[in-house]
Amino acid sequence: MDAQTLLKQIGKGNLMAVGARDFVRDGRQLMFRVGSSRKLAKVIVTLTPADEFTVRYVEMSRTDYSILVDETRDAFCDNVGEVVREMGDR
Repeated sequence: MDAQTLLKQIGKGNLMAVGARDFVRDGRQLMFRVGSSRKLAKVIVTLTPADEFTVRYVEMSRTDYSILVDETRDAFCDNVGEVVREMGDR
């Protein structure tokens, strides 16, 4: 997965709207923090073998564990930005 292509598919407007920052690419995943600086939350976008995206919204604790809050499977390149924005607006 090319991270630059995925960022274009999500769209700058959607990324800015959710306050996306601290981007990390790990194989078939792109992770970034969202929301205010007081809230530790991440969005994780994973490319599946079927060329679809799974988008997860995870809240992080200060004691190194995470809680899956929401997950959308089978997102496509034309709506992955919309899914990211909906999750990031929490």
